[in-house]
Amino acid sequence: MKKALFTNLGHREPLSSIIATEIEGAILSKKFPPGSKLPSEAEFCQLFGVGRTSVREAIKSLVAQGLLETIQGKGVFVKSISSDSLSDSMVKQFEYILKGNYAYDLVIARQIIEPGIAYYAALNRTDDDIALLQNDVNDLVNCDSKEIEKLAHYDICFHLHLAEATKNQIMPSLLKPINKLFPTVKRDVLSKIEGAHNAAKYGHERILNAVIEQDAEKARQEMIEHLSIAGAQIDEIFKKK
Repeated sequence: MKKALFTNLGHREPLSSIIATEIEGAILSKKFPPGSKLPSEAEFCQLFGVGRTSVREAIKSLVAQGLLETIQGKGVFVKSISSDSLSDSMVKQFEYILKGNYAYDLVIARQIIEPGIAYYAALNRTDDDIALLQNDVNDLVNCDSKEIEKLAHYDICFHLHLAEATKNQIMPSLLKPINKLFPTVKRDVLSKIEGAHNAAKYGHERILNAVIEQDAEKARQEMIEHLSIAGAQIDEIFKKK
């Protein structure tokens, strides 16, 4: 292996996180393709200029994320990367960067991404997509307002199925890490904001109707309105704190 693959880290902290990010970058850039064996701990120690403990912790975190697997007696290997393992990795990075204070960033990210998703879902949806989205709306409508966990789940399912309806393979993978951060925020909204359940039902129904009609511009506008309400709800929660 060439040393050019990685940067010697010296003694900066936290070493294990930096090492994990470096190795993850090498995996995602196919320097270590799926199925390939990673260098030994000793080799990584030499490449990074660090001790075994930092390397061991970095490997352990990447195994937990589903990017690597340890085979007894053989070593550490790169797993095939699924959209779930990739989104889990992105969630961890978001949580580390945002330090848990991500409500506003999350809403703004959705306001940037999801109107386009609604637009292309309206253009490209199939009858099967409509059936899934209708089920999500029905589940949300019929769910008791006190069942916060279920409401958050049905809300997330609708937005993910909408992304899948775009027929753009990147969109679901892009939305998954956002959706995995979303439940904590959504639980706050549903439990603390009066009328939040009804607002979600109303928004989803209007978006779905536009998608059924294949009116892309209307779907985009309905999503903008839906997420504008979500932003206002976040504002209200922070005012109460």
